[in-house]
Amino acid sequence: MIKYEIIMKAKNGDKDAIAEILEFYLPKIKKISNDDEYVQMALIEVYRGIIRFKNIKNEKNLN
Repeated sequence: MIKYEIIMKAKNGDKDAIAEILEFYLPKIKKISNDDEYVQMALIEVYRGIIRFKNIKNEKNLN
């Protein structure tokens, strides 16, 4: 379950909160979209974007 404060942070543009919500819902969406190849490709790209965002954020924190 997503906490209310995370939803509010995402609504205000907090990228970490948005990524957390996407990570929570992606597996649920994937179950729905097993038969739709285009939806699966889009989900893969969203997931890759989340991973890239986290990697960039971690690199910034190290510097």
